[in-house]
Amino acid sequence: MIVFRRFVAVILAVVFIALYIPVLIIFRVNDTLGTPNFYVDQLRQADMYNFLYDRALPAALDEATLGDGSEGTLDLSKYKSNVLTVLRQALPPDYLQTQVEQVIEKGLPYALGDADSFTINIPLKDRVKAAAAAAKAELHKQDFFTAIYDRMIAQVAEAASSNSDSAPISLDKGGLETALRTVLPPEWLISQLDTAIDQLVPYLTKEKDHFAIKFDISNRMDALQTVVINNLKKPESYDSLFDNIAGTALGANWQSAYKLPIGMELSSDEVNQIVKQVLDLDWYQSVVPPIVRQIFDYLKGNTDTLQVTLPLADRKLALATAIGQLADKKLLGSNITAQIAPFIESSIPDEWVLNQSDLGNVFGAGGEDNLLTRIRDIIRNGYTITDADLRNLLGSQVETLDKARQYIADGLVVTEKEAHTFLVNNAGQDAAQSFDNVRKQLGTARHWKMALWIIPGLILIGIGFLGGRHWSTRLIWTAAVLLATAVIIYVIFGPVFSSAAQPQIDKQLTQMVNDSHGAAAVLNEKVASLAENAINAFVSGIRRQAIILLFSSLVLTVIGIVWHLDDKRRGRHT
Repeated sequence: MIVFRRFVAVILAVVFIALYIPVLIIFRVNDTLGTPNFYVDQLRQADMYNFLYDRALPAALDEATLGDGSEGTLDLSKYKSNVLTVLRQALPPDYLQTQVEQVIEKGLPYALGDADSFTINIPLKDRVKAAAAAAKAELHKQDFFTAIYDRMIAQVAEAASSNSDSAPISLDKGGLETALRTVLPPEWLISQLDTAIDQLVPYLTKEKDHFAIKFDISNRMDALQTVVINNLKKPESYDSLFDNIAGTALGANWQSAYKLPIGMELSSDEVNQIVKQVLDLDWYQSVVPPIVRQIFDYLKGNTDTLQVTLPLADRKLALATAIGQLADKKLLGSNITAQIAPFIESSIPDEWVLNQSDLGNVFGAGGEDNLLTRIRDIIRNGYTITDADLRNLLGSQVETLDKARQYIADGLVVTEKEAHTFLVNNAGQDAAQSFDNVRKQLGTARHWKMALWIIPGLILIGIGFLGGRHWSTRLIWTAAVLLATAVIIYVIFGPVFSSAAQPQIDKQLTQMVNDSHGAAAVLNEKVASLAENAINAFVSGIRRQAIILLFSSLVLTVIGIVWHLDDKRRGRHT
């Protein structure tokens, strides 16, 4: 009978070991992947938060550019120290660590069904202020701002030169860049950026409900006037002006000169040809400065009305002579220049006057609301951008701005309600419901997880009672099964794992790193390290539990043997 009982006990021992190992693994999973502290410890051991700034972001910036590859593209790899400084001050490693650990410690229990609600509050207001302060400090570093400034100038010049076909005067890209650098020097622009940042930050943090960023360009008008004069005096500007506006403007003022007293008429093209011959480049370059000065006096507010006077008195005789010579040619050599010259001279005014309406037609729209009047208003009052302008620009997206400001002011608050809404919006109602069901099932299972030990425990008790006749031998049988179990577990997760599984894991992780390049390789290297450490922590934990079980079972075995020998010595066993 005892042989049969012990045979059954051995069978149960096999069943016990087969059940004990999965249950042990389940509890180890629960103690690692199911515990917030496991993730927190792994990230801390990997020094993940400093790694982001020491290796991950620098590697990413080495591959980063701003632009489409054209001349204005900014290679961020040259200025990654500046970018990293801003990011590190805006989101320092200790801040990132605090927020990530908050998400893990509050979010994971909810995801695993241990809690029915959670609230994560990530403060942002101070981070926005820190980012703004860091950005200002870095912008004041000459090398960094120079790179940004050069790119901005190049892009603006590129855009302006490619859209200048309809303008009376066009500049090539190089000329536009030179003009922009003269009118908008770096020191002036950076002061405007400082003002803009100082105005925007309180608005974004909701410490102020409005902002007004005023760009004062009045002190740049002298530089702009010089640039305009220098560019207008170029021969190509002279040709462009005559080709684009001389025909209509001159024709409107000198219509009476088209019909000569002898009954001969001159076409508009002929008049334009004569005018360009008489009002040549030298004359044009001499009148440009005073004309530009008159326009800028109006724009600066030095005069209330705009009237440009073009002196023609010293060109009247040459113009009359040129028209007379053309008439002689058209009449086949008839010498009538002396006859018509006085008439033509008297028909041409001493001054060609362009009033505000005439210039308005040239520079945009006629009437009072034209480009010149709008520019004059901006120069006198400054160009101001307000929160209302920003909101109008955003249009239907203004709600996003309001939400962002609220998040910055109050912090980014995430609860189980927001999490559910996010799942519904991105994965659908069914997926959200499935998540809730799984979460509740996990919570129930984790709550009753100790019940998993009931069956192995009953089997172990049965082994003891079947294998031993007395309490001492029952203890020996129980301890022996535990000892065998401990040895098997240690062998599986010790030598067997090290020789069979570990090389395969290392191979896969190494392959993952080798198959990637640049920033991806750096990140994959850290991921591989994290995975390696997590696996080692998981396996070493099981080995540790096996060793504890081993020593415990040895102690129990010794106790059982001593107990059994003492009983025999006392004659209690027959």
